Amino acid sequence: MAAITILLDRRPDWAQAWLERQMEAGDWGWSLMWPSVKRLLDDGLCVAPDTEGFARFMQFVLPGADLAKQPELADHIWLQFRHSTGFLRCDGKLRKLTDPADCQRWMSGAEWLWHNVHHGRVARDRVIQEALAAYWRDFNNVERSSLCKLLEALDLTDEEFVQYQSEFHKLLAHESPAVVTFTLKILKAKRKASGFDEEAVLQELPCVFSIATKTQPKSALVLLKSLVGKKTSRVECGCHLAAEALRHAEVDVQEAAIKLLEEWSTTFVPIEELRQSLSEVYPVIRSRAEGLLAAAGAEVNDDDDHSEQVDTDKIAADLFHAIELCSPDMRRALALDESLIAATTGKLLPPVDIDALPVDLRRLVRVVPLASVHDLIDAVSELSGNLQSPMQIERVLDGISRFAHDYPDDFTERVAPILARFETDEDHIVPFQDALY
Repeated sequence: MAAITILLDRRPDWAQAWLERQMEAGDWGWSLMWPSVKRLLDDGLCVAPDTEGFARFMQFVLPGADLAKQPELADHIWLQFRHSTGFLRCDGKLRKLTDPADCQRWMSGAEWLWHNVHHGRVARDRVIQEALAAYWRDFNNVERSSLCKLLEALDLTDEEFVQYQSEFHKLLAHESPAVVTFTLKILKAKRKASGFDEEAVLQELPCVFSIATKTQPKSALVLLKSLVGKKTSRVECGCHLAAEALRHAEVDVQEAAIKLLEEWSTTFVPIEELRQSLSEVYPVIRSRAEGLLAAAGAEVNDDDDHSEQVDTDKIAADLFHAIELCSPDMRRALALDESLIAATTGKLLPPVDIDALPVDLRRLVRVVPLASVHDLIDAVSELSGNLQSPMQIERVLDGISRFAHDYPDDFTERVAPILARFETDEDHIVPFQDALY
């Protein structure tokens, strides 16, 4: 390329800025190819930009490249851990490829990276470091999940885990429940590793109990039980943590927490924490917590219950009357009779067979399909900032399948504002999950 030759010959002081500008992809991709960029870098006139644009450029260069023939490309892998480009995305489990030459262009970036780590062409230790650091950068949940798959495929040795265990401890406080789930899985697997810092894990576990979903807190309680084990000196700490989990909103978490407290009650009972939790736990859990307090010789005052007093007998009678009005199929599928008995006797509710629930299709709201391509354009426009139901997307997809061939005279003019809004106002597009929940 003549422009590169001129730059190398004249060496202007704006060469670096020019390269970074070329790395901003246009409508048709990049104006430079890798061999031209490599000439600038090898000569020393420019350095590899630490920018999202250059990271996206390398995203297309790296997959399928043979590092045995182009080892210099390995230096540019780490950009993918600092910028969200989609390179790390992996939809399935990473496979262990055995043939070093079996590196195909169709591989995803994550598969290509794992393949080269597996064959020693990319520094394994550096990948572990960068992956752990990337969790705290601006990556989406799919890419974070791919980082988990990458670390899982690496199958860290006990020595590697101990070296980086402080980073795993920090991940217990991560905002993504999926990352916390993966971290708990790693900690359970490496619990018996020599040098495993149990005290540090115990200090970070309370972060997990603040997660709204029940999976991670329940898993944390399982880990807590294994960490306490038969160490009587650690029971008091375990009780305080279990008492904190007892205040979780999910009854399954409360059940797991009270069970641990009952197991350890002969050694220690966290009296104050139990008293404070009485007004927050489910009735069936409350009775067991009161039992622990009574066994410890602590009084349970009526003032401890700040919940509103209700006439449970009247409520039960009203519910029974309402249940009698339901069809037998409905009562059986939802276990209504059994649920009422369980609720009035202080037991956990029985499982429900949702698949057996009778459905009256006549009561469902009929979805009116889009009638024309003009209606389709209007429906797509509504998706930007006014997504209220998944059925809106279904109607659009149905409309595209029926009107994709239809281009009225004013098509370009009508869709131009929509395209401009999607391209320039990303924050205006409400995420699907946020719109529904």
